[in-house]
Formats: sequence, structure tokens, C-alpha cells
Amino acid sequence: MERVEILNKLQQILKELKIQTEITEETALVNENIVDSMEFMNYIIIIEEMFDVSISDDDIAAQQLGIVKNMIDYLSR
Repeated sequence: MERVEILNKLQQILKELKIQTEITEETALVNENIVDSMEFMNYIIIIEEMFDVSISDDDIAAQQLGIVKNMIDYLSR
């Protein structure tokens, strides 16, 4: 899947969560106060379902998956 396709899917997930902010690869969802911790966990759950992956808490922290670019890299593997 292309990076732009993944970015579009992540944007779609945020819209499902009623978050209307446009994101780029450089967006840091939590650090920029786009999502709170509960919204972020819902975002992760939806990503897991949509991409058929399991994301550990360790991966979230170690790979800084709150940054959109890092999430795209993670999902591209």
C-alpha cells in the first residue's frame, strides 16, 4: 500500500472519531493536542482492525506511533 493511501486511511479514521483536523506525515497527534489519550487508544484500535495488525504498547512508545510518519512507516512494513 502506498504512503498516500495509508495517510488517507488514517485521516478517515480521525473523521470516524469526529476529529476534523487535516493531518500530514509530520503531524504529532498527541503532542499537538489533536487527540487526547482515550481518542488515541480508539485510533489505535481502529488501525488494528483496519490494517489487520496488532500494535503493542511497547511499539506505540518505542516507535512514537503518535507521529503520523512513524505510523505510516510501521504500517508499511
